[in-house]
Amino acid sequence: MARQVKRLVRVAAKVEHREAAQAREIVRAQAAGRIKAMLPPDDQPSATPKAPLPALLIINSKSGPSHDSILRTRELVDMLAGYGIAADVRVKLHKSQARREARKAAKARYPLVLAAGGDGTVAAVARGLIGTSTVLGIIPLGTYNNVATSLGIPKDAAEACALIAAAPVRAIDVGEVSARGMKRPRRFLELGAVGIAAPLAVAGQGFEKGRWDAVTRHLPQAIDMSPALLGVRLDGKGTVHRAHSLLAVVANTPRAGAGLMVAPDARVDDGLLEVRVYEEMSQPVLAAHFLAVKAGTAAPDPRVVSARGRKVVIRSTVPLPVVIETKVVGSTPARFRVVTGGLLVIAGRGDGLAYPAAQSLVTAVKENSFPQVLPEGAGEAPPLAASTAAAISPGRALARRGRPLGIALATGAAVALMPAVSRWIGRRVHR
Repeated sequence: MARQVKRLVRVAAKVEHREAAQAREIVRAQAAGRIKAMLPPDDQPSATPKAPLPALLIINSKSGPSHDSILRTRELVDMLAGYGIAADVRVKLHKSQARREARKAAKARYPLVLAAGGDGTVAAVARGLIGTSTVLGIIPLGTYNNVATSLGIPKDAAEACALIAAAPVRAIDVGEVSARGMKRPRRFLELGAVGIAAPLAVAGQGFEKGRWDAVTRHLPQAIDMSPALLGVRLDGKGTVHRAHSLLAVVANTPRAGAGLMVAPDARVDDGLLEVRVYEEMSQPVLAAHFLAVKAGTAAPDPRVVSARGRKVVIRSTVPLPVVIETKVVGSTPARFRVVTGGLLVIAGRGDGLAYPAAQSLVTAVKENSFPQVLPEGAGEAPPLAASTAAAISPGRALARRGRPLGIALATGAAVALMPAVSRWIGRRVHR
């Protein structure tokens, strides 16, 4: 173990050193670009043209509060071109389509696939890239952007593109669940849950999309659901924790739903999942708890029991539904496990990271997020973009290197799962 810790320290030091060097290069390149712009054309030093980095941009057609993200396609393509990234575009109409496009891009050896949209788009694209050497970049265009926020991705599109160009790659964990009624395991980025979250998720999605039959069918199930005796076991050892509960959550990220801090201690790169069991809490008590979480006033509650592990098995005396984010996938018993370092992403300094990007790199990106928009047909990448492709390759290598240590390192309740009802609660809080 001591040898592994020493190795991890060496890798972390190398990451910090490389990203600090990247920060200096960003500042130098921007300064050189400004000087070059002030010179007459005849006095400008010649530069060898550099091929742009190929990428696939998958954009949701209707992300965000106004459902108009498709209108930003040209703007994003131009921003990325300003950083030397040549983006092919695919418009996401369905999650399965986004997953297939991402998987095809990985097989075609695209070094970078970009997801422009909300958490649903990011999750769909990520499922197509898990286990591949293609890096995921995120441009957050959704309403809550839980994954992007947990990873420290700026909400501003220009800053997000600048971070992508700087390429601080991290290998993050992915959750996986198998439950009764499922043909195959399903993977997730945010969280899964057992119990009352399932009918609420379906009812909330129906409310959001105008499927009132789903609302009237599933909402009463949540209201009438009775607590069940749950048995929770971590890592296949130790005693089984038993509790009467309506809800148990298994989280990979700290946030879910309407930006709620459902699992504050969860980290996406520590090789662990956080389990939270809400003991002896009725429907009104759960609603009050999540309202307080939304408002930031929730106090520690001894009825909310948490633990962390690599594998989690949840059983119940009566079958309870299992939901992954907003999709009901099966019923108990449910087996969750973490796929350590299963996905390569570009990340900043988010509170969902145990090993965030260097502060100097993030600061340099924020202060120099002014891409050069290249004229159509130009073949030369701007100065800042020259290091993008070079940064991704060692970033990918260092990300993979940390996996044997069980730590994803690189270069660098119910309301939580129900976006429509979460937004309604948000409005109530701010009245």
